[in-house]
This record gives sequence, structure tokens and C-alpha cells, in this order.
Amino acid sequence: MVNFKTARLVIGLIGGLIILVIGLTTAVTNGKFEKSGREVSAVIVDYDEFTGERVSYTLHVEYTVDGKNYREKIKAYPHSFSVGEEITVLYLPSNPQKIRELSGTNNDSVKILGLFGGGIALVCGIFLYLNFRKRNSY
Repeated sequence: MVNFKTARLVIGLIGGLIILVIGLTTAVTNGKFEKSGREVSAVIVDYDEFTGERVSYTLHVEYTVDGKNYREKIKAYPHSFSVGEEITVLYLPSNPQKIRELSGTNNDSVKILGLFGGGIALVCGIFLYLNFRKRNSY
């Protein structure tokens, strides 16, 4: 039978790992764009607005890479967007359909929160686990 303390410990460890993985994934993805991304001008042809705790947008943009036209969607956060506006996006030369808004590429807060928060949660979980084992080994 699993007791409440063990369940909390397992949930804390899993939560820490999930936060850490999200932070690492974000850091690696953004690193690819920072390292290999190429700038291109894109035109906003439409956008969807989502209202929740904060407003976010999905921009529908068109851009051209090596003579080929693309129409993709990117997520963006509060900013006054308008249809027909030209913005700069980064694309990956190996896959021009993967794009990021230039101003949103280096999202340090997500990386720091994910890596730092996940690391702390993981260390606390390990500490709690070792403490739990020590108490139950007698």
C-alpha cells in the first residue's frame, strides 16, 4: 500500500522532471534558431486572438525563401498586430516551414523558469526521497 508521503514524493519528482524537460526542450529549440536561423520578412495575412490569463495571438504569415512561398502560423504575445504588417521572422534553412517571430526567439524567462524551477524541484524531490528512506530504514 502506498502512503500519502510516498505519493507526494513521487508526484514532486515527476513534476520536477516535467518542468526540467520543458525547460531543456525550449532551450534546445531556441538554441537551434539562435544558431542556424535566418531572417526573412513576413507579412501578417490574418491572426487569431486568444484571451485567458493573458492575451496571446496566432499569426498567419506569408514569406518567401529561395523563391518558394510559405504560409505558416506562429504564436505571439501582446503587441499591436495588424493585417498587412510586415514583421521579421527566423526560419531554419534545413526546414523553412519552421519559423519563430524574431522578437520571441530568445525567450529567456521560459528557459530560466524551466531549467531553474525544474532543477530546484528535482533536487528537493531527491532530498525528500533520501530523507524518507533514511527515516524508513530503521
